Amino acid sequence: DLVGIWNTSNRLGDYLPQKPLASPQAQMALKQFSEKFHFNIGEQVSDLYLKLITEEIKPMIDQTFRTLTPKDQTGIMGSSMGGLISLYALMEYPDIFGMAGCISTHWPICGDYMVPYLEKVLPQPGQQRIYFDHGTRRLDRLYGPYQKKVDKLFTEKGLEFGKDWMSKIFPGDDH
Repeated sequence: DLVGIWNTSNRLGDYLPQKPLASPQAQMALKQFSEKFHFNIGEQVSDLYLKLITEEIKPMIDQTFRTLTPKDQTGIMGSSMGGLISLYALMEYPDIFGMAGCISTHWPICGDYMVPYLEKVLPQPGQQRIYFDHGTRRLDRLYGPYQKKVDKLFTEKGLEFGKDWMSKIFPGDDH
């Protein structure tokens, strides 16, 4: 079964991983990013958002539908900011989610702070599966440098490409 969760008017604040952006330096960079691109991040509440998913929405889904509940059968996925929150959910709730799909992950908004966070929380090889992809045009053209850093980190941590994680580039494709 697949369940889609509609986003709120606070989409950026819901999906922007809190822990990687907790430092004053990260908050300053985020403020500068939002001013540069003229958007309002809103209240950062991704930890509450994930709590809602794991403590209310997922249990309701498991009670309502015939689901396989072990973590190796439970994934979360999203695109753009949804890719960020999916990766964050996988790291924060490794006993609930065993896989994440991160489509056109919007790294520029927090990429410089996400990699050090991932370095601290990545699971041992064989514990989770993660899929990344992005294109090379327009907005997606900004994602490659960040994705390369994440791919390098995964390799350095001993995660096996094709088994623990996968990262694909789609030349000519857009966000």
